[in-house]
Amino acid sequence: MQKKSLLALLLAAMLLLSGCSLIQKDPVVDAATPIVEVLGKTVTKAEVKDQVDDYLVSLRNYYASYYGYTPDVTDESTISAAQDAVINQIIEDTVKEAKAKELGVDQLTEEEQANIDSQWQSYYDMIKNYVYADSELEGEELEKAISDSITSYFGVTKESLTQQAVADKLKNKVIEAVANPSDDEIKAEFDKRVEDAKVNYTSNLSAYGSAVNNGDTVYYRPAGYRMVKQILTRFTDDDQSVLDNLNGKISDLDTEINTLTSSLSDVENLDDLLSKVTVNVNGVDSLIVRPVAEVAQEAVATVTDLAQEAVATVTDLAQEAAETAEEAVETAAETAEEAKTVVNELTAETAADFGADVEESVSTNVIALARARALKAEYETAVTTATEEAYQHIDATADDILAQLAAGADWDALMAEKGQDPGMQSGRATAETGYAVCENFSDFDANFTAAAMGLQNVGDVSEKTRGSHGYYIVKYVSDVAEGAVDLDSVKDLISGDLLKTAQDNFFTEQVAQWVKDAAAKINKNALKD
Repeated sequence: MQKKSLLALLLAAMLLLSGCSLIQKDPVVDAATPIVEVLGKTVTKAEVKDQVDDYLVSLRNYYASYYGYTPDVTDESTISAAQDAVINQIIEDTVKEAKAKELGVDQLTEEEQANIDSQWQSYYDMIKNYVYADSELEGEELEKAISDSITSYFGVTKESLTQQAVADKLKNKVIEAVANPSDDEIKAEFDKRVEDAKVNYTSNLSAYGSAVNNGDTVYYRPAGYRMVKQILTRFTDDDQSVLDNLNGKISDLDTEINTLTSSLSDVENLDDLLSKVTVNVNGVDSLIVRPVAEVAQEAVATVTDLAQEAVATVTDLAQEAAETAEEAVETAAETAEEAKTVVNELTAETAADFGADVEESVSTNVIALARARALKAEYETAVTTATEEAYQHIDATADDILAQLAAGADWDALMAEKGQDPGMQSGRATAETGYAVCENFSDFDANFTAAAMGLQNVGDVSEKTRGSHGYYIVKYVSDVAEGAVDLDSVKDLISGDLLKTAQDNFFTEQVAQWVKDAAAKINKNALKD
């Protein structure tokens, strides 16, 4: 009998030491393990784990989309934090639902439900038209696919929209107890905003102009500002297209030059190597990069060949022109415009050795850098030429505007008729007040700022001034008086801001108290396995 008792004790000890590995969990029972119990509601392990998995997927997608990296959602601390977030949200949603029922705001009106239906339908139509326009799915399969996509793209379900509407009704009901701010509170907030603005504009004067021109509310006006209007005469669409094309090429070359320069950063004698590369430019249609030695040896032959080619080319062109005179006349203008937009890529011949100690990759990049610099210079020359032509094409228009103003034409009427600045068009606040500008204002073209600040008296009008997109004609319309704005002009805004902050804080405090009073039971440890 004693032996049997001893054997039983030994078996029990073995099971204990082995971590009870011989005991298998029933997956159905395990999934039903309560994790959260609050206000009579039980949320199981399976439900919590599903929500945690969804949370981690959303977390991963969020960081991938907005920050360019994917967090490790298998990390224990990340999973634990996700579990806490999900559990807290379950408890908060449950107490809010109960409180909404208690206060009688848990049911939606027909109008409120119609708004939700309309919102869902807008999501539905968008997904159907753009994602499933050519889908072969039909009926319930299509409906489910669209609904799943709405959740994937917008993070909502029809049920969640309804829950949010009830939550909004609850909040609106609760915050009715929050009183409007007093005049003293409004004045104190106004003084704070004035002082903050003053400090900000002292360190960054352009910030005031940016705020005014963007239509933002300002509380303080720094010294040195004036209001101006302009009549902009833009380059023609064709000329602007030419310039955009050329400047785009220059931008691409800047990137290439920076990359090549960085790759050669360890080359101590880079300038010496670059000096051994000659770039021959035969007009904008042909740029040839060759080592200096080759250029010297082939110079005579090249000149001879070019001369012979020139004679042959002239003959051929003359013959072709005679045969196609009518077509040439029709397309001459178009060809001339296209010629301004095109600068052919450089053709690089095989480079001669720079020396035995220079690696082939270095030699290749040195020639490529010389090539890119030369091509950039050609584009910059083309930009200068195209810009001059662009101004010539709008000279007459700008001069006519100046003549009409000199003859007494109404500025605002002429600006509305002739001006091409969207900010000076009817309906825009800046068209009524003008732009705020000061010395060295960083938001505008320096030429515009110089023209605006060069005017001596209110009412003065500038001459036509060259700008990045055409001619500016600027009028000095008023001065900006230094100091705080009138409190009455911003009182309603401040009152609304203070009330909303107070309401948000009050509701947050109330929810926290509801959660505390609910005394939820949490079994987070059961999620570990």
